[in-house]
Amino acid sequence: MLPTLDCACHLACQASADRIQLRSVLTAPGSTRRSQEMRLFKRESHSVLGSVFLNPTVAAGVAFGSGGTQLRKGPAYTERALYCRVDEDRRVLLVNELGLEGLPDGTVPYDSAEGKALLARVDAIFRGDGGELRTDAACVSPASDREYGARMARMDGDISRFNADTRGPAVNRCEGKVLILATVHDTYEPPQSKTTLWVSTDSAERAFELKRFLFGAQREAEARGDSSIFLPASIEYMNRDAVDAIDEAARLYILVIGLLGVDNPLLKPLFETKSAFERLPMMSAVPDTLLCAFNGLLPPPLPEGVRDACAAYDHHLLIDLGEYGGGEASALRQRLDDFAAAAAETVATPPVRIHEATSAGEAKTLSLFRFVAAAAFKVWCTGHGAKGLSLDYALPTDVGGVPPIPLTPVKRLRYSHFGCNVVHDDIALPSTFDEARIHAIKGEIKAGIENMGGRLPSEHGHGTEYEAPADTKRRWMEMDPTNSLNPGIGGLSPLPNYGDS
Repeated sequence: MLPTLDCACHLACQASADRIQLRSVLTAPGSTRRSQEMRLFKRESHSVLGSVFLNPTVAAGVAFGSGGTQLRKGPAYTERALYCRVDEDRRVLLVNELGLEGLPDGTVPYDSAEGKALLARVDAIFRGDGGELRTDAACVSPASDREYGARMARMDGDISRFNADTRGPAVNRCEGKVLILATVHDTYEPPQSKTTLWVSTDSAERAFELKRFLFGAQREAEARGDSSIFLPASIEYMNRDAVDAIDEAARLYILVIGLLGVDNPLLKPLFETKSAFERLPMMSAVPDTLLCAFNGLLPPPLPEGVRDACAAYDHHLLIDLGEYGGGEASALRQRLDDFAAAAAETVATPPVRIHEATSAGEAKTLSLFRFVAAAAFKVWCTGHGAKGLSLDYALPTDVGGVPPIPLTPVKRLRYSHFGCNVVHDDIALPSTFDEARIHAIKGEIKAGIENMGGRLPSEHGHGTEYEAPADTKRRWMEMDPTNSLNPGIGGLSPLPNYGDS
């Protein structure tokens, strides 16, 4: 019987010379990234995962290596976890690597006295009866990818994150081959102020050069020995097709989520009701068809200045800047202004336009607009009678090109976590295409991505669709030698002990 580790989180203390600092958070597998306790302690979570409106769990982010949109913090990575694994003799083992005082690290049988005592202690912590938590003085394991932002800023051809990456302990990108029970993550001081910018450019190449110029602030800070982090909180990208499809299909999503809030408990039953209706006979397309048909009756979500920019430009960046006391936001904003001014010197029409959100509400709407893109694609395809092909891949940090596709699509939504070069490529295809043709197209696009040095998939997992590299398969087989957990992923056998299919 597993303990009730569902939606709780507790902040762990780190002793310092003059005070107790709240440095890390212990999360249960059902904990969401927007836990109320984080706000009570005026801390920010380790990461913000991509599908913001679904408020996904931290454990899912760790298992898939997701959540690297936040450049100053990195993805949902940790080397401090409590998890179960199945060994060669099919025994369930409890592995404790949390690094907390009073919870000795080590591996014990799940059903042993030691295992039961450990689970009871963790269960008590999540119930609020566990007393004060402190990081063990001997623990040196990191609870985040602390070099992530610096690596992104170098733009040296590194791949930021991808599902087949074998770095780190077992819980990271395990894709279900171990069972995560709890994880520890770093937390962060919130910014003193925030600025949200919608930046439109005349080409994808110029958008990429803008990023390179902006990231130069961090490279220059490192060169002069400045420990401040001169990076935006995040940079997101959308092409014209993505902006158009979101506006044509997702106005109700943006309105409802904006009114209720991302972590409102009413959102889950609303989505569950829609899903239940879609499972009824001959009703699978009805909800999205209606959403698309009546979308135009709702007011446009974007402010007028942004709508004008969307009409004039094909490429758009959503940039969040935070001020942390070192002049970071003003320095980065000045760099943006300098780039825009320099680009405008030789042409009649400014190739870069910057719109600053005038209120917190407007900033929230701009963020929601970007993060309903995946849902908008499904609604748009259904409403327009198209078939959808969705890819997620990571390109090298110094590559700004677009992978070729072997046809002219109905629509191609490219939206990305631009700071780390992780791309979501949603391609609308004619309804006459059968599954075999779509699969062949996908294979050609995948080859093009790999020819550019990219990796696919990047954060949505291999599932049973993608073949994992040999080293990734070996890693999973070492985690789960009897193939007891999530069998069949990444091209592995679905049979016990990885027998021949």
